Amino acid sequence: MTEPFRDQELTPGTEIDAGPSMPAAPPAQLVRAGGAESVRRETPAPIVILSAAKRLALIECHIAGTVHKLRGFWGGEARTARIAGVTVSDLVRDGMMVVNELGYRRSAARLTDRGAWFARTLALQFPA
Repeated sequence: MTEPFRDQELTPGTEIDAGPSMPAAPPAQLVRAGGAESVRRETPAPIVILSAAKRLALIECHIAGTVHKLRGFWGGEARTARIAGVTVSDLVRDGMMVVNELGYRRSAARLTDRGAWFARTLALQFPA
């Protein structure tokens, strides 16, 4: 007896045929190196497992590149969203972010490859 989805791996960079449900192009500010073509051809990340706070944190980090801790909250350069420390620690535990200590009471977090994959899928599913 085989487990469901045992043979299917959800990893970044897996090539698939882009179906009609995918938008024509992701928002310009969310496209990173590799361009829109490579984003549309990869397997979508299972974003249904993410809470709204985690989705916001991934998008904020994807747009800004890194998020920094300031006065108890995390946020990007523009500080458009306040991200709780618990959300960042959950994403670190899930392997989607990595935190670097910059000195006394200063930290920065950035997306891992897995986190960037989820953020690209979010950008395609919920265009700005």
